[in-house]
Amino acid sequence: MEIVIKEEKENPLLSRVEIVVDITHNGATPRKLEVRDKIAALKDVDKLTVVVDRLVSKFGARESTAFIKIYKTREDLIKYENKAKLKKFFTEDELKELLGEKEEKKEEQ
Repeated sequence: MEIVIKEEKENPLLSRVEIVVDITHNGATPRKLEVRDKIAALKDVDKLTVVVDRLVSKFGARESTAFIKIYKTREDLIKYENKAKLKKFFTEDELKELLGEKEEKKEEQ
């Protein structure tokens, strides 16, 4: 899987960077979690702050386009992303880690 960044823009209002990438892949379209892990490694950020919003494959080609959001912190991700999308996108363990941090902070206050 090869990833080429097509467009990258800062969105300070929502504390995130929005990226559009072209993905060239052999075989089936890669899973969103695979793309997320690859982008996190490429940008050297925490994988729990990266959300692959859309992943669209081109019919008959081994190419896809993805819209990715990289938040500044995990708290920003929880604040701005839809909870249903988080449940769908992250694994159970990752979700517990994300939401567990928020619950611990509430208890401290």
